[in-house]
Amino acid sequence: MPKPKLATGKTTAKRRTAVAKAVTVAVKIDAKLESAWATVAARLEEARSRESAGFDAYWESASAAIEHDPPLYLAGGYETATQFITGHLHEKERTARRNMRVARYASPAEIAEHGPTKLDAALSYLEAGGNYFGSGRHPVAFDRVRFDVDRDGVAARPTLAEATVEEITAATKARLRRSQKTPPGTHAVVRALTKLFAAYPELKHLTVHRTADHTTIGHIGDAVWPALRKAIAKFEAPAG
Repeated sequence: MPKPKLATGKTTAKRRTAVAKAVTVAVKIDAKLESAWATVAARLEEARSRESAGFDAYWESASAAIEHDPPLYLAGGYETATQFITGHLHEKERTARRNMRVARYASPAEIAEHGPTKLDAALSYLEAGGNYFGSGRHPVAFDRVRFDVDRDGVAARPTLAEATVEEITAATKARLRRSQKTPPGTHAVVRALTKLFAAYPELKHLTVHRTADHTTIGHIGDAVWPALRKAIAKFEAPAG
């Protein structure tokens, strides 16, 4: 697998100062933020010379620099995520966003085997089916995914290793066409649980997320467990 396109050298203190003066940032750059940025920048530098494992570490670190509150790249003299991506990572934003997403959900071995383009296509296919992908690292069981594709007029369900990127992309478009009236993230299980919880005043505030083949219920306070047990006892998971 080709190495990720990375910065060819470290950003000098002089350059960081110049960039910092050229932008207006409404966040105080304190010692804690500078220290966290230095750690991430070091990880980026360390990972840049490695192969698939380096890809994973590199783009997870890049994601951390963007998703931290406040963003760590501010301490590096960048005002926006776009400036950080193009100025420090030396990458197109679309490609960088794809790589960060793949690094979040795929293992180094999966990245080495399938490549980021195919894994990103697989994630889009799962999203089109109503699966929810939130922030943070959530490993996906890619080996269990089957794609509904058409091969010369014959329906097939190949694995990720067997399917091509073109087939996965076409299958994703077909899924989206079938669910044009369905908001993103509304998997059948999510809809059913949300409707069930709405019938209980104590459970209306609960959140339901779907990631691959896992459903997560959030905001469960200690006081609502009796009602939740009662509701779940009545729940029948819908097909699909």
